[in-house]
Amino acid sequence: MAMRKGDLQEAIDEARRFITKAIALQDAGEVAHTHYECYYNHPAEQAAVRRSSMDLTKSLSKLRKGT
Repeated sequence: MAMRKGDLQEAIDEARRFITKAIALQDAGEVAHTHYECYYNHPAEQAAVRRSSMDLTKSLSKLRKGT
């Protein structure tokens, strides 16, 4: 089955949202001047990244299915 334009646009939008949230988390860690490998002190940013990751995964699965 063919990819639908709307599904492709949704995936693009979700990818942009994920990147925005991921950069915000990364920036929050830089502002805190931590040298840890994890973002311990930024639970809200972590949650936003996880949520946007799940939404991106969902939209990408639509593209793979072609529905």
